[in-house]
Amino acid sequence: MDPFLLRILLGGFIALHGIIKVTDISQANQTFEEAGIPVFLGNLTGIIEIIVGATLIVGLLVKSSAIVVALLLIISILLAPYQEGMISYYELLLPALLLAVLLSVRGSRKLNLVT
Repeated sequence: MDPFLLRILLGGFIALHGIIKVTDISQANQTFEEAGIPVFLGNLTGIIEIIVGATLIVGLLVKSSAIVVALLLIISILLAPYQEGMISYYELLLPALLLAVLLSVRGSRKLNLVT
């Protein structure tokens, strides 16, 4: 698949995830509290996800943004408490992580403003 399409997909996925965190703050705060993570980090994470998602979509600093996304996904995978029925959660995060790693290594040559 074309790296351009991959970065649009990953950027959209991450930005949407951040928008959900920022717009439904009470749910995001509850989730972070249950995981033992300070609430302010949850709010900050949502803002960071929106920013790096947007930069991926636009094609600005693709490799750097993909590294940030990969780190966020690794932290999410490690810190998210496992619950029954959560396999679909990991099935969503692992391909996104692989995609972020791919983009951090290769970048996106089409319509890329700055690698």
